[in-house]
Amino acid sequence: MLQKRPVRWLIAIGWSLWITNLLIQPEDYLHSIGVPSGPSTVVRELVFTGLHMLAFGITCALWFWTWTGHLRLPASLALAACIAIGLGSVTEYLQTFTPDRYPSWGDFAANYAGVFIAAAWIWYKYIAPA
Repeated sequence: MLQKRPVRWLIAIGWSLWITNLLIQPEDYLHSIGVPSGPSTVVRELVFTGLHMLAFGITCALWFWTWTGHLRLPASLALAACIAIGLGSVTEYLQTFTPDRYPSWGDFAANYAGVFIAAAWIWYKYIAPA
C-alpha cells in the first residue's frame, strides 16, 4: 500500500501540514508535548535544534520518496530539498504571527542542516551508487 503514489502524496502532504501546524503553535503548547519550558538554556536550545533538524530531515526524505515515482532520482532529491527548505523558511516566517514565538537564525540553520544531512544521506545511499 505504501508503494502506491496517492498514498505517498498523502503522507508527504499530511506530514508537511502537521509539522507546519506544530511549528506555529504558542510556547504553552510546546511545553505540553515535552519541550522544556523556561528561559533559553543550552539544553532547551539543543532540544529545539534537534527537533528542527529531525523534522526537516524527515520532510526532505518523505518528499524524495514521493517524487521518486514521477522523476529521476537526482531531480526527485533536488525538488524534495527545495520543498523542505521552503517549508522551513515559511514556518519560521509564520512564527512572527504566533504569540511567544519568533523566527530565529538558529532555527533556520537547524532546518537547513536537517535537510542537508538527509539529502546527503539520500544521495550517497541511493543516487551515487547508481
